[in-house]
Amino acid sequence: MGFIKAADLNELQPGQVKMVAGEGREIALCNVNGTYYAVDNICPHMGAPLCEGDLDGTDIWCPFHGASFDVTNGEVLSPPAYENLTCFPVRVTDSAIEVEI
Repeated sequence: MGFIKAADLNELQPGQVKMVAGEGREIALCNVNGTYYAVDNICPHMGAPLCEGDLDGTDIWCPFHGASFDVTNGEVLSPPAYENLTCFPVRVTDSAIEVEI
């Protein structure tokens, strides 16, 4: 395990989400006003790809059934999901955004 390159610095604009794959996992990399967060990409309710949902501030919404999660800590904000998301450390280097898996 270690940090992997998830995106170039200018690749992900505020309010955007990108799916990143590494070490057999799918991670949703989120840009919240220039601060980056990384959480599981798969909704624990029915397996929807969260990267296809909406990011509203720090809330990410599942595109299938509308569950929402706080990307800063992975906590469930609204059902039908009841399991929190795993969060991953993010760091910014001179040229890239990296996620630790």
